[in-house]
Amino acid sequence: MSLEFTPSDRLILEKLRLERLCTFFPETLPLCAIQIDRHNTLTLYCPEPWMVDQLLNEIEALQWYAWITVGVYRIAVYYADEEIYTTATYGLFNQSHQIIG
Repeated sequence: MSLEFTPSDRLILEKLRLERLCTFFPETLPLCAIQIDRHNTLTLYCPEPWMVDQLLNEIEALQWYAWITVGVYRIAVYYADEEIYTTATYGLFNQSHQIIG
């Protein structure tokens, strides 16, 4: 039995991690289209402006949970095919401020 993840295994894990992230923001994230790109950015496509407002009100929690559950470095929030907000998560901040000794 191989201990390496196959591409199919990775997709299943990513789907499960995104589902877990949605549980922390049940009013908004399940209604948004969610994508993780090759630059490790979590992109949220919100169909309603109130969802964008709600996510921006909870941006600090979203940064934390996105980093902890999904492991992304950036978050981008879109409405009507326009980027409304982008920010780094705690993972990017911690990575860029590591002390090398």
